[in-house]
Amino acid sequence: MRRTLWCVVLALGLAVGYWWSRTAEPVGVIEDQLTAIDEGQYPRAYAYLSTSAQAVVTREEFVTAIQTNSVVMETRRISFRSRTRTGSTATITGVLTGYGHCTSEATYQLVKEHGQWRIQHFHWSPPTCTSSDSASSRRERKKSLQNRTARQTLTS
Repeated sequence: MRRTLWCVVLALGLAVGYWWSRTAEPVGVIEDQLTAIDEGQYPRAYAYLSTSAQAVVTREEFVTAIQTNSVVMETRRISFRSRTRTGSTATITGVLTGYGHCTSEATYQLVKEHGQWRIQHFHWSPPTCTSSDSASSRRERKKSLQNRTARQTLTS
């Protein structure tokens, strides 16, 4: 009985590990894009979009979408609760968390383009805040925005 239970647990662990590893690369692309956004490197973040996505969304529209969503601009935590991959496509959905307990639902569709994962489509819901922003959180956000402005000035 004990051996059977151990085998079942091992099989479940292997199945979850396989599922998780199949989506690790697409999730890594999303994480890299969000890091670029957080660093104010919008051209680099835009480069993670597929060729067809770039044909639909201009760089200026992309930057506007970022700047109108405070959670996307400064993501503090990422939780992708749904991950599916079928061949050369992947769909990843979850929640981005920013300052002051603000969250934004995120959906990404990725495709493999020239051997690399690229974001084909993305949707970020408007931020929802569950509690009022504390004074320390506002100070932290202001300092982060000042640092981003300084970085953007240096990279322009």
